[in-house]
Order: sequence, then structure tokens, then C-alpha cells
Amino acid sequence: MLSHTRSFWLAPLAAAALACGHTTDEPTSGGTHPTSNDPRPTATDPAAPSTDARAPSLRHPGPVRDGDVPPPPPEEVDTLAQRFLREPLAPSAPFEGEIVLRVVLFRGMEATPPARYAFVFKGDRVRWDLASDEGKGTAAGYRVYDGNKHKFFTVLRTPTVYSTDLSALLGDAGGSHPYSFSPFALEPKGAVQEVPCDRMVAEDAQLRYDVCLANHFPMLPLRALGGAMEIAVPFSDQLEKNGQFPLDVMVRAREPGAPPGTIPKGPAAFRARLSVQKITRAHVSDAAFDLPGYEVVNSPTLAPPPRPPLK
Repeated sequence: MLSHTRSFWLAPLAAAALACGHTTDEPTSGGTHPTSNDPRPTATDPAAPSTDARAPSLRHPGPVRDGDVPPPPPEEVDTLAQRFLREPLAPSAPFEGEIVLRVVLFRGMEATPPARYAFVFKGDRVRWDLASDEGKGTAAGYRVYDGNKHKFFTVLRTPTVYSTDLSALLGDAGGSHPYSFSPFALEPKGAVQEVPCDRMVAEDAQLRYDVCLANHFPMLPLRALGGAMEIAVPFSDQLEKNGQFPLDVMVRAREPGAPPGTIPKGPAAFRARLSVQKITRAHVSDAAFDLPGYEVVNSPTLAPPPRPPLK
């Protein structure tokens, strides 16, 4: 069985005769899904890879002439993995390391700009950077989720740590009714980035969710992050209780009047896609989850607090 997302969706696409940080997409290497460059569905093959993605050129714009100062070497990107990941884990060790995923919403045949997250996990703690300038600038801060305390801690460019209770965020996101997951009939087992997962299907009144769930994986209540996450994984708190993590989610609109289990037809049915693009198993430094000794202020939401008016 292929480990990429394309193989994950091949069976349901054939059966139907068709086909969820940063806000910019970055090509990655070493295990990137074939579909990661362009999430837009097409009438012929919604999972077809894009040929439009181009890696930015690092070459000097012109030849270096005598007397010119040669361009400096490109700076290494300062990533969470570079700062906090250490030696690889033993195969039998519980997971810790980095998971990179993206989530995108669809409006008709058009995809909205995808949101990209790089999470660092260790035990019950998760950290990720908060992007600024639509993902093109330096990090505006970072956020830590403590699963033992059920709290998010947000550090911005101010001498304050903002603490937010998980219960407050789930209340804002709306009540999540229990979803019933059933195995995908044609091929109940799959894999994403070489991690085995169970291929399952869930439905509500309007939407169908085709998911691949990894067991015994790190937990994070993705729904509490709001936005596209709330649409792609409205059941994430349910998965957290079951010790499962969504490696791939395809959300499609159900056809009016169609019986349960009917696979929606046509690319216009797509509503959201979440896909894990990279999984790195490695020891994580505890320093990743350190919080500065600033004043801790309770905040009911994850949104940055309003700036005080100018005097």
C-alpha cells in the first residue's frame, strides 16, 4: 500500500467515479504528499498534483563582476525543528517530534489560501509559532498547549503571557455532538507519511467526513483553534478522548435527499481538506515549552487582545 495521501483517496475516488500558523504554502521535501502543492479539485482528478509550484531561486540575480561584493549565502530558516528537535527516537518509543499539517477551505471550485501549522509535541505539551505578515514575516510569538492543565499559553511581543482555558474555546466553537465513525468499506486501513491509520467515515446532516485516524498519537484539540480547523475537524475533542489524531480529512457536502453513506459526487462538493505533510520522530528539548517569567493574564479567546487607545 502506498503511504501517500494519493493512495489514501484512490479507492473512494474510483468508487465514486470522481473525486482541513502560516497562511502561505511552502513546498517540502522528504515525504511530502503528491497533492500538497495545489489542493484545488479538478473535474478530472481532484487529487492530481499541481505542476505550478516552484521553489524560490537562491541564485544571485546577475553575474558577479570584478569589484562586486559576492552575495551572502542564503540564511538558514529558523524553524522549530532546528531549535528543539534532537536525536531520533527509537522505533518503539512513544511519539514526540514535529507534525506539519495544512488545512484549506473550498468555496465552490476555488480553494482559499491554506493555513500551515508546524506543531512540536512532547507528552501532553504542544508548541507552535504564530506567523505575522500573512506568514511572510518573522514569528509574532508562539503558543503552548498544556494537556494536563487544559490551557493554552500565548506569548506575543509584549511582556505578558495570555492564558486561555480549553473549555472557554470549545464553548466559543459551539457544542460538538458525538460523531459516529464507521470503517471505510473498500479499504479500512491506510497510511500517511508511513504512519498507519484507520480509514473511517462520519456524517452529519450536511457533510461527509472521510478521515484517516492514527492511534496512540499525540493529542491536540484542533477544533479549539477555530477557523478552518473548526470546519475540518469539528470532532477533534472526541478524537482526543479516544487517543486518535487525524492525519487526513476530506470534507464534502452531502447531496440533498441522498441516503446515508452516499459518496458526494463532483469537485463542487468539496468543503475542506486537512492533510499532514511531514512527521518527524525525534526527542524534543523541554526548552520548547518554556514560558517567560512575564505576568500571566487570563484571556477568554486566542485572539490577540486589543491595543490600548492612543493618548
